[in-house]
Amino acid sequence: MPCSSTRPTLPGITLRSLGLALHTPGGWELWHELADLAPADALACLSGVDDERAWRARLRYVESQPALRELVLGSLSGLASERAWQLRERLLEQRESELATNYELSRVVAKSVTGLADARAWELRRQARKLAPVAALSSLLGLADAESWQWRSESLYQAPKVVMATLRGSSADEAWRMRHAVAFDCKEALDGLQGVDSEPAWSLRASSSDVWPSTVVKTLAQLADEARGRELVERQLRTYPENVSLLKHVASIALGLHRQPATSL
Repeated sequence: MPCSSTRPTLPGITLRSLGLALHTPGGWELWHELADLAPADALACLSGVDDERAWRARLRYVESQPALRELVLGSLSGLASERAWQLRERLLEQRESELATNYELSRVVAKSVTGLADARAWELRRQARKLAPVAALSSLLGLADAESWQWRSESLYQAPKVVMATLRGSSADEAWRMRHAVAFDCKEALDGLQGVDSEPAWSLRASSSDVWPSTVVKTLAQLADEARGRELVERQLRTYPENVSLLKHVASIALGLHRQPATSL
C-alpha cells in the first residue's frame, strides 16, 4: 500500500497503484479518500469491477459530474450484465450519432465493450472502429467468433502488438498460427505464455529462442524447474552468455521468483 505521505500530493499515482488491493477494505477506504482528488484515475480503477460499491460510485459520478460520463462509460469494460447495458444506453442516449465524428467517444465506447460478443456490442464496436480502429481492435480481447478472427487477420501485420494482446488466453489453432506468423518481428507473440506447458507453446519458444533469447526464458515461469525448461535455460545461457536481460531472468529463476501459477492456455 502506498505510504500516507504520497496521498495528498500524488493521488492519481496512488490510485493507479491499487490494483487488486482495491478489493480489500483498506483499498476501498483509500479509493474513497482520493477519488475526488483524481476522479479520472478513480474511475480507471473501476474498469471491469462489478460489485455494488463500484456501481454506486459510477452512478454518483454520472449524477454529480456530467463531464466524466465518458470515463464512466469506459469503466464498463468487460461487463455484460443488463445493468451494464442499461447504463451504456443511458450514457449514449442522443450521442450515438457522434461516433462518426468524436474520436474520444468512439475510443471509450470500444473500451466499454471489450470482451463482449453479443449483437449490441458488435454494433457499437463497428461504429467505433471508423474513428478509433486501434481501440476497436483491442476490444476483441477474449473473443473467438468469426468476425473477431477476420478483424485480427486484417490487422495482423499492420498492428501485430494489438492483435497479440487480444489473443491472451486463447488456445485456438488460429491464435497459434497468428503468433507464429509475427513472432520474428513482434516479441509480444510470446505474451501470455508464462508457465504454459503445451506443445504449441513449446514450439513457439523453440522457433523464437534465437530471436527473443531472454523473452522465451521469461515465459517459462515454474516450467524452469522441469527438465525441458532447464534444458532451454541452459541452451540460452550457452548461446547468449552476455545478454543482460537473459541474465536478469535467470537470476530471478535462481532466486525462486518465477514460481507463479500457470496461465490457462
